[in-house]
Amino acid sequence: MTTTPKRRAELLLRVREGGALNLSELGELGIHPEDIDANWMDEMIKRLFHEMRKQVSQLETAMVDSDTKEQAARRATNARSLASLEKTLERLARLEEKRETTQEMKVINVCETARLEMERRLDQCLAARRSLLPAPGNDTGGGDKSSD
Repeated sequence: MTTTPKRRAELLLRVREGGALNLSELGELGIHPEDIDANWMDEMIKRLFHEMRKQVSQLETAMVDSDTKEQAARRATNARSLASLEKTLERLARLEEKRETTQEMKVINVCETARLEMERRLDQCLAARRSLLPAPGNDTGGGDKSSD
C-alpha cells in the first residue's frame, strides 16, 4: 500500500504532537518491528515499566487522602489515570511478548542457518575425501601376484 504525501504528513504531525501510531500506520511509514534495535527496545520497556510504577505509587498515595467531597474530582481523575495505566501496561506486556517471540525466532533462524552451513561444509569435505579414494574395483594395492 502506497502512502500519499498528505497521509505521511498527517502521521508525522501526529507523532510530533505526542500521539502514538499503531502498527499498520507505522508500516505505512515504512517502519517495521524488526527495524527497531533490540537493545533500545529493552531499555525503553524497562523505562516505561519504571515510570508506570512511579505513577501507580503516586496514585496510591493520593488515594489515601481524606474521603471528602473536595477529593471527589481528584479520585475521578485518579481513576481515569489508573484505567489509562492499565491499558498501557497491557500494551507493554503484548509488546514485550512479541519482542521476545521475535528474538526467539531470530535465534532459531541463526541456529538453522549455522546448521545448514556446517552441513554444506561437511558435504564438501566428504566429496573431496571421496575424490581422493580409488574407484571401487581398481585395486592399486600390493595384492597377490602368483599368476605369473
